[in-house]
Amino acid sequence: MNKSLHWQRFRIILAIALKDSLDALKNRTLLTLAFGILALMLSAKTLPLLLSLRSLPTLAICSSNLSSYLEPLQDREDMKLIQLDSEQQKSLLVDSQQLIIGMVIPNPLDLDSAHRVIHLEAFYPNWASAKLVRENILFFNKVLSDALDMDVQINFLGNKIYPTTEPGYHLLMATQTATLMILLVGLILVPYLFLDEKEQHTMEALLVSPASYNQIVIGKALAGLVYTIIAAVVVLAFNFRYIVHWELLTLCFTLGAVFSVLTGLLLGILVENQSSLGLWSSVLMFFFIGPSVVSSFVNSRLPDFLIKIFSFTPGVAINHLMKYSMYKPISPPLIFKSSIFLILSSLVIFLLLIWRLRGTDQ
Repeated sequence: MNKSLHWQRFRIILAIALKDSLDALKNRTLLTLAFGILALMLSAKTLPLLLSLRSLPTLAICSSNLSSYLEPLQDREDMKLIQLDSEQQKSLLVDSQQLIIGMVIPNPLDLDSAHRVIHLEAFYPNWASAKLVRENILFFNKVLSDALDMDVQINFLGNKIYPTTEPGYHLLMATQTATLMILLVGLILVPYLFLDEKEQHTMEALLVSPASYNQIVIGKALAGLVYTIIAAVVVLAFNFRYIVHWELLTLCFTLGAVFSVLTGLLLGILVENQSSLGLWSSVLMFFFIGPSVVSSFVNSRLPDFLIKIFSFTPGVAINHLMKYSMYKPISPPLIFKSSIFLILSSLVIFLLLIWRLRGTDQ
């Protein structure tokens, strides 16, 4: 009997979610969403992609001084040579949008005199294509062998460079874009799941149906999650190579999407028309995204008290989880703090939704 009751509740939730999802499919909301985000991502990625296609193989050398053997490499037209210290090299490799191979040139050279072989260590960013890295290593192996007039063996296996707590501009843009899309879908599209019911005068029928308030909210939330899944898939298609911890990305998407969808449903219950929805969506987007953008790009210039206040905003919490899915190592306390904040915030919004539905029914 208890099992049958649970199955009946699940069927009601599934029916509400399927009905809204099929409606979104029929009126092409899902298709418009996918193509809209695809267009935004393409516009942001087209220029870097074109620049990377025109870029030359680039070698960043870490050496106390550039030997006379390597100086002629600066004049070659088929490559670029950069001289950096060790910290600059590590930062440059992960921050650049194009592939840069880092190499340590010891002074004196590590020469195996018996076989006249020079052993060198090469480094590359974790997001780089293995095929492209191998091609660059083979190219630089030949170039350096010719320049030094002896056999060069370059070891690059296991020498990936990962982002730390200070990601480059393109990684910041990737995390901000993902955070923006999660919140944007929840605040712009999800409210219509309730607003359309009110405008079409079907809200009363939904409230007097066998579905409980909890089932209505969960069913609508599942339909809203379909929207966010589509947005996440499109964004991830452009940024999957940056992901280091997929389990953190899953956690980020789950908690961020649930918060965003529940907030959107609450907004849909509270507003009465589309003009009100546009106004309040803009206000909430500014509140959710603004602190995230400011703390990411000008964090070092903010007062400590403001950084602490910003850390208790949903955009910053989602952004922290998103960034740490691309980092190595991670910060467990910050991940725990951001996760708990999103969970508690979602729970409060869920209870507000139930309370508001009860008031609407009465």
